[in-house]
Amino acid sequence: VDPIENRRKLALGVGADAAFEPGEDLRERILEATARRGADVAIEASSSGAALQAAVDAVAAEGAVVVASWYGTKPVTLSLGGHFHRGRVRVRSSQVGRINPELGARWDRDRRTAAVLDLLPRLRLKELISHRIPLEDAPRAYRLVDEDPGETVQVVLTHGGG
Repeated sequence: VDPIENRRKLALGVGADAAFEPGEDLRERILEATARRGADVAIEASSSGAALQAAVDAVAAEGAVVVASWYGTKPVTLSLGGHFHRGRVRVRSSQVGRINPELGARWDRDRRTAAVLDLLPRLRLKELISHRIPLEDAPRAYRLVDEDPGETVQVVLTHGGG
């Protein structure tokens, strides 16, 4: 789900099955795309309260929402009745700095590294880089992301001509 059309097209181009624009009928479109079940898992990565609510609304009964974004001190209001309550939707925070203790015994550092190295060749990550900007031009890069998000996907700061 992305409000920017170019990003939705890119998602489809790199292998997404569907890409949706946010809106009032988002839940219905997701239900149509999932044989009326809803998504098994939704990952919210925008730090938008509206996106978090849409993720909660989009998952199936017993589904999970993984909050991968940083909200800092920003308060968020969610509707926790209806589908959230009846559907027993789980909301989990994600922190890349450490593994969930419940998984630690099975997913040690070596296994995680091996899984990542196995997945990397399958991902078309290079296509997600929209701009390479020299580190010394970092202020321009940040302005670009802030002022023209429709033109950016991933801005990489380069060093030493890389």
